[in-house]
Amino acid sequence: MNRTSAEEFLDLYRVVLPDFTQSVDQLVSGPCIAMEIRQQDCVQSFKKLCGSYDPNVGRSKGETQTLRSLYGQDRHRNAVHCSDIGDEGPIECEFFFVLLPEKKQ
Repeated sequence: MNRTSAEEFLDLYRVVLPDFTQSVDQLVSGPCIAMEIRQQDCVQSFKKLCGSYDPNVGRSKGETQTLRSLYGQDRHRNAVHCSDIGDEGPIECEFFFVLLPEKKQ
């Protein structure tokens, strides 16, 4: 992901993430794998699998087997992004699977 795409993707979080720039930096720091998950109640299920946004907070709460607790380093390098609200999922999937590929053509 390049910086422009990362900023566009996270734009919806710009007003709620006090460390927006660090989050963009993380997205462009290496390979990015996008996936669409389809199942009943997938937002809550995937959030549970991911764990707390800040892996250190998750570890202190006993989250030892979540993706962020296992692979995250801190709130910026937390290993995985997941949608917080069901309505965000389709928008984020459209970004990665429709809009981004169109920009490359």
